[in-house]
Amino acid sequence: MFSLWLSCRDVPIGDRPAQWLHGDFHPGNTLYRDGELIGVVDFGDLCAGDPATDLAGGLMSLPYDAVAEFLREYHLDDDAMLQRTIGWAVFFGVMMASLGLHDRPSYLSVGQRALSNATRLAEDLRTF
Repeated sequence: MFSLWLSCRDVPIGDRPAQWLHGDFHPGNTLYRDGELIGVVDFGDLCAGDPATDLAGGLMSLPYDAVAEFLREYHLDDDAMLQRTIGWAVFFGVMMASLGLHDRPSYLSVGQRALSNATRLAEDLRTF
């Protein structure tokens, strides 16, 4: 897992301008009805930056079989952003799993899902 994070950590953003981000996109800040995303709440961390941080929220939130559609709907065609998304998912996955083991038990499964999805996506893409 550490080597996966290291391989994603320094992928350049390029000359892309910063974009508006939710800044805290994870299952605790999303609303679902019948398995469909119907809303996003808590915009307290709204900021500008790398969209890969918010895209990592998809890897924290979705079952793996929905990740490809999520990325397709975003029109993600930038390999560097995809690599950064995987890196952010590893980072957030470790953070959520750690919180789940200590203070917030419900975050453990979120962290585990993020780590599993990031690993599977990297393996499926064979980019690392």
